[in-house]
Formats: sequence, structure tokens, C-alpha cells
Amino acid sequence: MSPRRAPGRSLLAMVAMMVVTPLAQPRAQTRTPQQAMADRLAAYTDALKRKDTRAGDVLFTQDALLVTLWGELNGAAALDSTLAKLFATATVTEATLTITAAEVSDTSASTLGCYTEVLSRTGRPLEPHAGTFIAVWRRQSDGGWKIRRIITTDATAC
Repeated sequence: MSPRRAPGRSLLAMVAMMVVTPLAQPRAQTRTPQQAMADRLAAYTDALKRKDTRAGDVLFTQDALLVTLWGELNGAAALDSTLAKLFATATVTEATLTITAAEVSDTSASTLGCYTEVLSRTGRPLEPHAGTFIAVWRRQSDGGWKIRRIITTDATAC
């Protein structure tokens, strides 16, 4: 003879499974625009450290304008050409870009942030650089974000 179960026990077990199972399943993460931009900045700095001459394509629109202490660059292609020249004589050993403030709309965003980089050249001391940046971002057709305009300044700390 099989043991008798209390009435309603199987119903209680089913309800418990229905409640616990969804809690155990990972939820889809909703990325904020700021997180997506931070991911794009990290991918760019990783590309710099790998000496990827196409690093500009990761972060900047094709019509991007970059204004730095060393001059202006128009477009991701101009940045890629500049990086190729830099990588012929130097290595980016460290690089960070960090957003400190952001204002985001549906199709554009403005960010303030800090950057650091260290260049290594054969036979020369390490060249640390640090400063701030202001960037205007555009949402791309794939939903991602790229920089359309950026201005950088040198500063000892951010």
C-alpha cells in the first residue's frame, strides 16, 4: 500500500515551483545609455593598448571632430591615420576614459569626463597624460552610441 499524501500537497508544490522558478532565472539586464557609453570607451582604450589602428571606428562617428591640444582631427579615418603614426613609435601602456557627468536624450548625449594615458617609447621615459573631455554622442541606427564631437584638455588631475 502506498503512503497517502495530504490533500492539496501537490497543488502547493506546483505553486511553489511557479513562484521560485522565475526568481532563480537570471533577469535580462537593461543597459542605460551611460553604461553603453562606458562600454564603448573601454573597448576604445582596449583597442589602443592592442595598437589597433582602427580604434577610432570603435568610438567615433565617420564625421567626428576631435579637438585636442595637438590639433584637430576630422573623422574616424583621420584618427586611425594618426594612430598608425603613433603606434609606429609608441605603445599605449595604460589608458582610461571615465564619464563623470552625462545628459542623455533619445538620440544624443553630452558627457563630461576624465582621461589618462601613458605612452611608452623605446629609450625614453614613460609619458603620462591626463585631462578632461567634453563629448557629444549620437545614437546609431543599431541603438549603440558613438562620439560625434569631443574636446580634450590637459590637466594634472580630474
